[in-house]
Amino acid sequence: MLKKKVCTKCHKRFPATTKFFPKCKATKSGLGSWCKRCARAKSRAWDAAHRERAKALQKARLLEHPLYEAWVGMRQRCFNKNHHAYRNYGARGVTICPHWQDFKTFEKDMSPRPKGKTLGCYLDTGDYTCPRCGGNATWQTWSEQGKEHRTKGRLRRLKDSLIKVKRTLERG
Repeated sequence: MLKKKVCTKCHKRFPATTKFFPKCKATKSGLGSWCKRCARAKSRAWDAAHRERAKALQKARLLEHPLYEAWVGMRQRCFNKNHHAYRNYGARGVTICPHWQDFKTFEKDMSPRPKGKTLGCYLDTGDYTCPRCGGNATWQTWSEQGKEHRTKGRLRRLKDSLIKVKRTLERG
């Protein structure tokens, strides 16, 4: 009859064979103290924890990357309805090309970032709703970006308002 051995993890009794216990050179019997099922569960748990640590490390490295903040900001403005600038980007139909959904491709297209410049969109057509991607995005200074603002419409509305006020004053 085979000797029985108790798993120190689940406290169940199994025959003392390599069918139920993993091999271990450190013990006198040559068998591990946990049954194979408990050892597999521990291994899976360790693998999951290791994957989570690896993801956290990768994200920490990305957070330190000089372009990561610009990439996240661009995505927030285009996709996050709670972002303060969403009304100027996502709400107007500004999107990001599928190529740039991955940070690595964004980094490849836009590296290096010149000092004192921010991510802008350079379009001669004036159509600012086309997707942001390598062909129409560039690093610009704040003054260069200021030239792209939708001021013509604002000036036209202001001029119309002033004309209405002037007419009202002339009548009254």
